[in-house]
Amino acid sequence: GIIYGRSDTTINRHGIRVGTSELYRVVEECPEVQDSLIVDLEYLGRESHMALFVVLRDGCSLSRELDSEIRHSIRSALSARHVPDEIVAVAAIPRTLTGKKLELPIKKLLLGFPLAEVVNRDAVANPEALDWFIEFSKTFNASRPGPTQPMIVAAAWPSLAVESRLQVIAAVQGNGVNRSTPDWLLDLAMQDSAAIVRYWAARYAYFREEGPV
Repeated sequence: GIIYGRSDTTINRHGIRVGTSELYRVVEECPEVQDSLIVDLEYLGRESHMALFVVLRDGCSLSRELDSEIRHSIRSALSARHVPDEIVAVAAIPRTLTGKKLELPIKKLLLGFPLAEVVNRDAVANPEALDWFIEFSKTFNASRPGPTQPMIVAAAWPSLAVESRLQVIAAVQGNGVNRSTPDWLLDLAMQDSAAIVRYWAARYAYFREEGPV
């Protein structure tokens, strides 16, 4: 059977916060759903994308009716803002050796981070489940920007190396990063605050409309 680990992740959709454990409780109350994983992919310059992955019980399929039932359950029990943008059926949810769902690693994987920076395969209880998400991420990321491009993931900013942050800033400004990078810019790239993320989101929006700033 499935060994359940605690989930402490919070999803903030348009100012309304819900813990992922609450979402799992609602989703897994559906008789057809055995297990689930949800990730909210946050981007600068565009809407976030929330994906729900579900493991269905034997003999069940993700029909249009079940898809609608899951969405209705979330809307009724939580809020309309936490209804996922996409529901995908999977064979298994990857977990740590202690049974915790790999929420953050899967989120980073789908945001385009290299596998080596996301998770240690030896720390995964069911690596075959991770393999499915690795393959899925290749298709999922094909038409989406990676974390070092201007549409940097807001939530991923604190985990980016300073050099990667500088590359993002340089892309927005239309300049390259070199050894003459001024100290003030280096200091800016080292900040982890939400205000910095919002600042570069606004700069990117201007960059899209008016050209390099």
